[in-house]
Amino acid sequence: MMGPFRFFSLNKPSDWKRGMTCNVSIDSAGLALKQTKQYGIAAKISLAEWEGGGPGAIADIAPGRQDRIYLLDESAALWLYDPDNRHLEPLLREGHGTFTSFAYLAAVGDTVLAADPYADTPLIAFHAGNSQAVWSYSDYRGESLYPLGASQAGGQFLVFAIVDSDRLVLLRLGSSGQLLAETEIDPDRVFPNGMEALRGRFQLAGMEDGTVWLLDTVTGRLLCLPDGSEPEWFNEAVRQLRPSGIAMDERGGLFIGDASGEAAGDNRHSLLLAEMSGEVCTVRPIASYHGRSDKLLTNASGQLYAWNRTEETVTVLQLLPRTNCCGNGRYEGTWISCSLDSTHSENEWHKAVLDADIEEGLQLRLSWFASDRKTVALGGRVLDLDQYIADPTVPAEEKLDALKPLWTHTLTNPKDALLVSAKGRYLWLKLEWIGSETASPLLRRLRIYDPRMSYLSYLPAVYQEDEKSRSFLERYLSLFATFMEETDETIAGIARFFDPDATDGPYLRWLASWLGLSPDEHWTEQQLRLWMREAPDLYRFRGTRAAISRMVEIYTGEAPMIIEHFQIRHLLENAEFRETASRLYSDDPYTFCVVVKSEHAASDKQKYVLQQLLDAQKPAFTEAKLVVLQPWMNMDMHTYLGINTTLAEPSWLKLDRHATLPYHTVLIDVERDNRMDIHTRLGLDSELE
Repeated sequence: MMGPFRFFSLNKPSDWKRGMTCNVSIDSAGLALKQTKQYGIAAKISLAEWEGGGPGAIADIAPGRQDRIYLLDESAALWLYDPDNRHLEPLLREGHGTFTSFAYLAAVGDTVLAADPYADTPLIAFHAGNSQAVWSYSDYRGESLYPLGASQAGGQFLVFAIVDSDRLVLLRLGSSGQLLAETEIDPDRVFPNGMEALRGRFQLAGMEDGTVWLLDTVTGRLLCLPDGSEPEWFNEAVRQLRPSGIAMDERGGLFIGDASGEAAGDNRHSLLLAEMSGEVCTVRPIASYHGRSDKLLTNASGQLYAWNRTEETVTVLQLLPRTNCCGNGRYEGTWISCSLDSTHSENEWHKAVLDADIEEGLQLRLSWFASDRKTVALGGRVLDLDQYIADPTVPAEEKLDALKPLWTHTLTNPKDALLVSAKGRYLWLKLEWIGSETASPLLRRLRIYDPRMSYLSYLPAVYQEDEKSRSFLERYLSLFATFMEETDETIAGIARFFDPDATDGPYLRWLASWLGLSPDEHWTEQQLRLWMREAPDLYRFRGTRAAISRMVEIYTGEAPMIIEHFQIRHLLENAEFRETASRLYSDDPYTFCVVVKSEHAASDKQKYVLQQLLDAQKPAFTEAKLVVLQPWMNMDMHTYLGINTTLAEPSWLKLDRHATLPYHTVLIDVERDNRMDIHTRLGLDSELE
C-alpha cells in the first residue's frame, strides 16, 4: 500500500514529563486531571425504622466487622445491625443485668467490650457469635475501676478510666483481655476544676502507631498520648459551641465533631479536620457533612461514621476522588509538549492517534502548532519555545496566556485525526482536559505519524487541482486509509494473540479453548496463563495423581488432599470402621476423593467447575468424588487435624462473672447414683461381684 510511516509514541511518564502541565497528573496509567481524596457521603443509616420491632432509643454505637454496627439501647439491650442487608440481630436482651445503658461500647473483630462505670464488672467483653462473656475486669489490680471512655485502634481496646477514685490511667487491652500497656495521666491537668460532669465527657481515638488522642468535650482541650512518650496538651483546641466526637482516619487525619448542629442562618459545619501547631489546634470544615455529630467513629474499611443522636441516624463518609479546580473554578487542565523533531524542513505531519477513556459529558481537546524553527515571536518577544515551555520560573498560567495565539486548530475528543495545516520540521502539541467534580478523561498513549501520506496520491492529478475539493477529498479518503492501516497493524502484530503472556481478555479465553479448556468468569487471567504454560506437562501426565493435584491447585491456589482406595483399604477391612469409611470415601476401588477447603469452593458454581476439572482429568474407568471440608469438627465426618480441626488446651467453663468450673469437674445428681437406668459407671460408682 502506501510507504512506511514514522511515528512518535508517547506512552510513559518520562515521555509526558518532557512537557509542561497545569492541573494534570502523570503516572503509569496515563494523564488525567489532578484529583485528591475527600470525604463524601456514602450512605445514611436510620436507627429508628425497624421491621418487626427493634431497639429503643440508642445510647451508644460501635463499628464492627464487615461494616456492621453494634447498638446499645436505653434498656441496655445489645444489638448487631448489618446495614447492607438490613438485618438486625439481638445479642443481649433487655434485663440481662450485666451492664447498664451508660456503658461505652468498643469492638475488635467479633469481641465487643462494654465499659460501664455503674456495673459490678466495669469491663466485660462478649463474643458476637454466641453472646458469651469471654473476659472481664471487676477491678484494676485490686483497686476500683471507673471507666470514662472506650475505643479501639490497631486491634487493641483503649480504656480511659479513674482508678481508686484519684488516679487516671489509659489501658491498652488485647482482644483476649490481656493488659498490653498502661499510661498514668496527671489528674490535675485533666481536671483543673475537679472531677465533675464525667458522663460522656471524654472521647478517645487511636492510631496504628500507638498514639492516642483524648478530647475533653467540656473544656475543648486535646491530649495527645504518643506510645512511650510524654503526653502533650493542645489548649483551646476547638472554638465551637459543643465539641463532641473525635476520630482518626487511615491517613492519620484527626476529625472533631460538633453536636450543636447548624444555627439558623449560619452556614457552620459540624465535622472538622484538626491541624496542630505548637499547643494550638486549628480546624477547617469538611464541606460534605452538615448536621449534628454526637460521636465520630472509624470502621475497619476506613469509613468515617457520624452519629446524630437527635435524628437517630449514622452518616457513613468515605474517601472519594475529587477533581481539583483551576484558578477559574473549573475542572480543567492542560499539557503542552516540547517539540517533536521530524529532522526534515517543511515536513507535513500526518495524523494523531489517541488512546483515551472519555466519559459522556467530558472533553479532551487536541491543538497543534508546526514550524521550521524553534523560535517564535510572541508579545513583542522572540522566544525559544522549548526553553520557555520548560522554564520552571514562569507560572503555568502565564505560559498558557502567552502561547494562546499559536493554537489555530483544535479537535474535541479525537481518536484518529488528520493534522491539518501542520507543516514544519517541529511540532508542538497542546492537550486540554475538561472534567467534572468526580471524573476526568484519561489519556493512556498518543501517537503522532509523519510524513503526510494520502490515498489522494493514487488518483489522477485532476482531483488535486482545486484546493477546497482537494482538502475535503483527502480527509474523506483518510477514513479508508485509517481502516487499512489498522488492519495492517493487526496483521503485523497477530503473533501476540497466540501468546498467553501477551494477549488478554476474550482472546486469552479463546486461546485457552484451543487446549481443551472452557473457562468461565470464575477463571482469572492469571490462572489461565499459568494453566496454559503448564498444559504440556498436564496433558503428558493426564490421569495421574500429580496432574490432578496440580490442576486443582492452579484453580484454587492450594494443593488438594487426594485419598485413593488403597489408603483406606485397612479401614474397610475393619468391621468397626467399614460403614463410616464406606460412607465417607466409598468402598468402590475405582473411586477416589479430592478434598478441598471450603473457601476454594464457596459457591455451587465453583463446585461445578472443580467437578468438571476432575471429570476431565481422571482416568476413564474411575470416579472422582469432590469433598468440601467444613470449618468444624464432627467425629463421624471429614475431620482432619491440622487442616480443618485443631486441638487446644482445656479451659474452665465460665458460668457468669463470679463463678467458673474447672475442666475436670463432673456434674451428677447424687440422689440418682447406683440406679441401673440413670447412673451406673463400673469402677466409679458401681462394682460387679
